[in-house]
Amino acid sequence: MIKIVIFMSIIELTQINAPIDFSDPEVKRRCVMAGWDLDGDGEISYAEAALVKDIGCIFSEVCEENNYKGTRIQSFNEFQYFIGIESIPDFAFASCLNLHSIELPCTVKSIGNYAFESTGIKCLSLPDGLIKIGERAFENSELETINIPESIQTIRNNPFLNCINLKCFEGKYASMDGRCLIDGVTIIAFAPYELKEYTLPNMVEHLGYGVFSNSHLSALRLPVSLRSIGEYALAHFEGALYINSNIEEGSFSLNQLSTVIFGPNVTTVSKYLLSWSYYLENVIFESPDRIISIQDGAFSHCASLRQIKLPPNLERLGKGVFENSGLTSLQIPDGIVSLPDRLCAGCKNLTNIILGEKTKEIGALCFADCYSLNKIVIPLGVTTIGDGAFADCLKLQEVSLPDTLEVINDDAFIRCENIINLCLPESLKKIGKLAFFGCTRVRSISFPLSSSLLIDENAFSKCGVPAVTTNIDDTELLIHYIEKHVFGHIGTYPFVESPIAERYRKRVAALTKEQAKQKTQRNYYDIINEEELRREMIEDGIAEAFNSDDSSRWNID
Repeated sequence: MIKIVIFMSIIELTQINAPIDFSDPEVKRRCVMAGWDLDGDGEISYAEAALVKDIGCIFSEVCEENNYKGTRIQSFNEFQYFIGIESIPDFAFASCLNLHSIELPCTVKSIGNYAFESTGIKCLSLPDGLIKIGERAFENSELETINIPESIQTIRNNPFLNCINLKCFEGKYASMDGRCLIDGVTIIAFAPYELKEYTLPNMVEHLGYGVFSNSHLSALRLPVSLRSIGEYALAHFEGALYINSNIEEGSFSLNQLSTVIFGPNVTTVSKYLLSWSYYLENVIFESPDRIISIQDGAFSHCASLRQIKLPPNLERLGKGVFENSGLTSLQIPDGIVSLPDRLCAGCKNLTNIILGEKTKEIGALCFADCYSLNKIVIPLGVTTIGDGAFADCLKLQEVSLPDTLEVINDDAFIRCENIINLCLPESLKKIGKLAFFGCTRVRSISFPLSSSLLIDENAFSKCGVPAVTTNIDDTELLIHYIEKHVFGHIGTYPFVESPIAERYRKRVAALTKEQAKQKTQRNYYDIINEEELRREMIEDGIAEAFNSDDSSRWNID
């Protein structure tokens, strides 16, 4: 009954069976071919239009079932007579680029996802009974103004994403200046037309999906009230971003940002806040004394970030804060006690590091793959160097280790092939596996002269080619290190690339040949692995290496 009354208010009852005069012949053709011409006269009457319950995707350019070109459609003001339609389906008019005018039926309660995406519509009147607008319903359209009816209850992920010609909103949720739609404390849409700078209202606590994506603002000030950032909310934002609150969570996607300014209310830089911001060049702290924490990955993968001055009162750095960034130098504030895992891992341009005076621990992979780093001074007070902390620092030549150092963990300096001299402090208690493996240009190693130092297997394997000198003058200590495979393995492949490799290979070859004659049935590898034979090889090799004297240095010529 209601629909009949509505319909009669649109058209005289006597004209109900009259054909609709479509202004766009392409629209009429599609309506007829869709089967809505019930009497077969090649026309769509008002009565026939009123009986249509679902328009499907006969107008959509993106629908696979549509054999026609959506770009041919230009206007569909006659859509208002299709009063049987309560829901406009997903993608209904998607990619109808030349559709510039349409009037919706007053019966429509719901507009589906992407329903008018990439259309040429500039002005649209939404019906008063509309309850829901679907996700990205008008994305990339030519809309200039839109009035949100009071009946609306649900607006899904930013229906007006990338509507760069949108000048203002009216009606429900519209901000005082008409530039924003704000649902409670969440900004759900933004009208960016010809704006260069914008300051968000203080009531906003959350940025909704894609609200400032492609907004082309040169500057955006976020309010003190802001707590979280939604997915793609600032994607492709290229200007300067002013942050004045501790952002608690978000999916940031600030991949085009050039400058970020942290206001006086910021005490913590959030986890992954600026991660993957490829073009970020400037980081400014307005009140650096107030910043006490920079969380995990905050500036990771910022390839254009060359310099950053860390706040002086910083107490905590999270894991991977600068991982794979473009930093060329970094000074750690004195308040940082423990350098986190992967702090600057993969910073290929990093040439200079100054550690803080209170630093006690360098985390795992902290400076791994810093290919340009050529010198590191580890300050007094540091006790532990973590696993792989300086792994693959290919240009690292000078390493200064403090007298407080107790542990060098596994792989700590693995494949640092340009280190020449190593002076290991007397304070050392442990050197982990492969700690200096592959440091092929090492020429001298000064060891703590104590058998209590634990050195794991292969710690110095593949060091010193062709020759290495050490300060060890205790035969038993050197035998101890050899037996522990510190310089490589004795066995089927004796002393792989170790300092005395050549002499041991000759000794093994001679002994193998002699044993083979005496015990032809025994396996070669079984022979050279026997404990007694290994001991004999070591003692003979040491005697030859020291040339039977008490010299504190030995050299392989």
